[in-house]
Amino acid sequence: MDVLADVLKITMQGATVPLILTRANIPLHNPPSTMNLRVNGLTPCAVGAVGAVYRTSNGLILKFAHRTKEAWRLLRSEEEVYKILQGNTSVTVAQSYGLYENDLDLVLILSDAGLPINSFANLTLKSVFYSI
Repeated sequence: MDVLADVLKITMQGATVPLILTRANIPLHNPPSTMNLRVNGLTPCAVGAVGAVYRTSNGLILKFAHRTKEAWRLLRSEEEVYKILQGNTSVTVAQSYGLYENDLDLVLILSDAGLPINSFANLTLKSVFYSI
């Protein structure tokens, strides 16, 4: 599955109005497919230079870009990396379901692949090579 739907309506726990996003950089179907995603148990994982990362109880990771052009550019680049890595059968990465956007928000939707490592400092070239 490459994307969830053309239009994604995300209803956060406790919210009355859904966040409505459309697929970014991909022509929409006619009529566009719509998916309602109710996000329960949204847990903030991290906030970084690109944006905020949330883990849902639905098994998804939502990466919201900060509302700057640079953050949007970086999140788009990150999605391209996921596409390349998913094409490489020797590397296991989270499944990307695509970028979704509206006038204010850009969100990368990923499968939840578990907890990220805390640091790359202890990795050697040998350990990286054998993990692939």
